[in-house]
Amino acid sequence: IDEKKLQKQAEFMEKHSGCSMVLSNGYGYKVQKKRIFKLNPIPVKSPMFLSPHDLLIEKGGLIPTASMFFKESVENTLPFWARKLPAGDRPLRMWAVIHGDVYYDTNPMLIYRIGSIGSFYQRSQNYDYAQMICQKMCKFYDDFDTYTNGKLHDEIQYMIDREEYDFYSRVGDHHSKCKSAFYKRQPIHKRLLIKIISFIRIFSQRIKSFAK
Repeated sequence: IDEKKLQKQAEFMEKHSGCSMVLSNGYGYKVQKKRIFKLNPIPVKSPMFLSPHDLLIEKGGLIPTASMFFKESVENTLPFWARKLPAGDRPLRMWAVIHGDVYYDTNPMLIYRIGSIGSFYQRSQNYDYAQMICQKMCKFYDDFDTYTNGKLHDEIQYMIDREEYDFYSRVGDHHSKCKSAFYKRQPIHKRLLIKIISFIRIFSQRIKSFAK
């Protein structure tokens, strides 16, 4: 949605030789509900260089893949254990942040569709596929932790906990989700909200099952 997105990102990297990747904010579009909203994956008010902690934790949620603009060397030097994963964008970002500076532009430059036919989101609702995602991504996080000599161990453990939480969410296992380590990391008001939403979904599932 910004006609000069690539030009702006390229010019920024030309001025900052130590920058390995530039990211931007964007809008999310929920296809089923036809609702659009600002993503804000990094909850900051102005553009800034990101620390490995900020990039790995992703406090605001999803960083849209289309926002990524990076040096060719980032992809070319990606090790074999970081390739052929079900989600390739996060490994690229993680590799970039330990081999250079990553800059985040708060201006929305794109729209990311959520729930479209054939999308990663839709395919991940399948139990076997969701389990495969969880297992392979957690293995990658362990390998990344070893590669960085545990310097980002707390962030990596956070990501592993979040990956397991996402697995339970994808397959509709709300009981396990509310007992997970990632759930316990959340502030009490967020845990309460998750509990309420989970209860509603469990109740809805039982109604549908009864109706059949």
